[in-house]
Formats: sequence, structure tokens, C-alpha cells
Amino acid sequence: MKGLLVAVGLLVVAGGAAYWTYTNEQAKEGKPAADAPPKIAEIPDSQVTQIEFRRPGQPPTIIKRTGNVTWALTSPKEMRADTDAITPLLTLLGNLTSDSLVDANNKDWKTYGLETPALELVISKKDGKTQTLQIGDEQPAGGSMYVRMAGDSKLYTLGTFNRATLDRTWKDLRDKRLLSLSADELTKLEFTAKGATVEFGKNASKEWQIVKPEQFRTDNAVVDEAAGKLLEIKVDPTVTDEEQAKTDAAFASATPVGKALLTSAKGAEQLEIRKQGDVFYARSNSIEGTAKVTADVAAVLEKSAEQYKSRRIFEFGFSEPSKIDVKRAGSIKSYGKNNEQWFLNGKKMKPETVQALIDKMRQLMAARFTAPSTATPTLEITVVTNDGKTVETVKFAGALAAKGNEPFRYDLGPDALPELEKILDAIQPATEDGKK
Repeated sequence: MKGLLVAVGLLVVAGGAAYWTYTNEQAKEGKPAADAPPKIAEIPDSQVTQIEFRRPGQPPTIIKRTGNVTWALTSPKEMRADTDAITPLLTLLGNLTSDSLVDANNKDWKTYGLETPALELVISKKDGKTQTLQIGDEQPAGGSMYVRMAGDSKLYTLGTFNRATLDRTWKDLRDKRLLSLSADELTKLEFTAKGATVEFGKNASKEWQIVKPEQFRTDNAVVDEAAGKLLEIKVDPTVTDEEQAKTDAAFASATPVGKALLTSAKGAEQLEIRKQGDVFYARSNSIEGTAKVTADVAAVLEKSAEQYKSRRIFEFGFSEPSKIDVKRAGSIKSYGKNNEQWFLNGKKMKPETVQALIDKMRQLMAARFTAPSTATPTLEITVVTNDGKTVETVKFAGALAAKGNEPFRYDLGPDALPELEKILDAIQPATEDGKK
């Protein structure tokens, strides 16, 4: 008896090993395992040119491919489509796998809600042919719904979690963004509010600068953030037509706050923000619909040129300087960096003392801007970064700092220069090993 049990056990192990080997070989050959759920359809993304969503008694929703990854909504309205909303659908259609095959030769479609399907997806392909996915009722136990490919006798079940991807309306598929441009495309920005316009352009380094009302440095990250807030404005696809109509009407009667004109090589798009009570509304000239926005988005347009000016004295940020020249009391000290070590006249310097100077320069901010001064500078610092491509020179006279040929001064307050001089006085040569 014991021998019989051992034999049975060995047969089970051998059978399991054989099954594993078979399924593993099938996977290597790109074939599905014998017990894998049957595929309903495999329609490669690259072959799909159009998808039509049909529902009884409603106009069809149609999206049409306009480029490799771009789509347009052509029915019931003509507008840009949202690629991010379409991509999951294309992915699913490329590998549409059933939960189970109910009947390979089904003839009764009415019982399963497939005689007159509640939803059909007609997929047009590059070869001119179409394939139609029909979606019927849910199984009584839930979790799956009945589906078929039109013209095929096979009846399948498909997980109901796929419905959210397949059952899309034109509101789901439309591009919800009020502006179609992307941040990296922008070449010019114009913000108009309270009768004044602030214009930004990009310099040779592709960084933002104020162009109007006068040329001025600005914080590149601040302008990027401002443009990003405008580019992120979207209409709400979940509101009803009646609610959207009320929002549109509110915009029409609201008080203007400001306008933005965003320009790229492809063209320009305009956005307007208005306010009614405590609510802000936005609308663009590139897509229909009004969106509600928050006060911080409206503030992007309301800021003055003064508020967009960079108050940072040195712009090298987290770029590591390779050279620092300090002109002070008639003498010049030139600190150079070599192999992560700082030197002055060939002598190695204590790295922490030079780093303290670099940190202080990064922190220097103007409290306000003032008119040019006739005071004689007592300190001049020149910083070289980006492999010698960027050179910044700042002159200090009391509480004021002057940078390059800028026609104004930065007011740093009374403590900035004494603190800077104290740090300069603390820069020391490195001590040799074993010596104090």
C-alpha cells in the first residue's frame, strides 16, 4: 500500500512538471497556455484609424486619428480629442481578452442583451475594414458582461471593470484643456490686467525674461509655474449640459480680471479670466466651454511686472562655480576650483570657508528696487559657472547692489554687506596634514 502511495505521488509530481514544461514552452513560442482565457480581439493601435461609439437613439460619438498619437472628435461635435483618454482604450483593444467563452456557436443573442446592444464600438482600420465590438447585459452574479464581435457566433464574458474604458462619451474623449499648447513649446507670454501688460520672451539660453514694460530679469521657475497653471485649466466633463450652460452664462456676465496670450511656433492662443462674486471663470479661443478656476490661477494675470521681477542677485543657482573673483579695498583675489578643491594663488583653501561664500551669494535677495546711486562700490564679486559660459558681476555700495548694466539698484538692507564681508574675511588656507 505504501508503495502504491509513493507511485501515485511520483505520478502527480511528474504530471505537474510536464504541465509546467508545456506551458513554459508555449509561452516561449508566444502561444497562450491551453487554459488561458480566449481572446476576443487583437487590433493593433497602429492599425486603428477611427472609432465610432453607437448607442440606440443617440447621435454617434466618433474619434478620428489625425497623427501618430493625435486624435480629433468629429461627432457629435468637432473639437480636439484627449489622447490620454484614448490611449487606454487602444491598449485594451490591442489585447481584448475574455473572462470566458460562454458558447462558441451561440444563436440566442436577445437573452444576453446583444440583439440590440446598448453599446457598439465600430473600429475602422488602415486596410479599410471594420470590426465591431458589441456590449450586452451584465451577468446576474455581476463581475462580467456579455460581449461579442459582430458577425462572429462566439459569446464571451468580459470583466465589467473594462466598461469604464470602453463606454466613453464625447465629453470623456474631448480635450478638456482650454489651451492646447505645451509648456516646452512656448516662446512668448503676455499677461494683461488692470490696464497693464507684462510680456515675457526667451533669451538665448531659452530662459524667460521680462520684455515689456521694460527689459528685466525674472525668475524662470516662477514664469514656468505661472504658464503651467494656465495650461492646466480644464473644463469639467462630469457636469451636465444644463450646469455647463449656467457656467457659460456666468462667464458672460462676470467682471473681467485679465487676459493671457500664449505664443508658440504653431501659433497663439488666448485665455480670459473673469470673476463673479468669489468665483473665477476662464474661457479660451481654442475650444468651447467655460471652466471654473481658483484665485491663485487668476493671480497669475493680476501680478504686476514688479512682482515678476527677479529679486535674486546671483542667478547661478545650483550650478557650481569654477572661479570667483573678489575685488576689495584695491586688491583682487581670484579663487579657482580644480578637482573639487579651491585654490588662491596656488594655495589650497579650506573648502567650507569658500562654500560659505557661495551659499551666501545664492541667498542674496533684494528687498526692493531703487534708482541708480552715485556711491562708490566697496566690493565687487564676479562668479563664473557653466564651464565659463556664464559670468555674473555684482558691485556693492552700502545696502545697494548693481549688476551689469541694469539701470537700477537692488536694495539688500543694511546687514547684507557686513555679513558678506565677514564671510570673506573668514576664508582661510587649508592646513597641512599633521600641522595646525
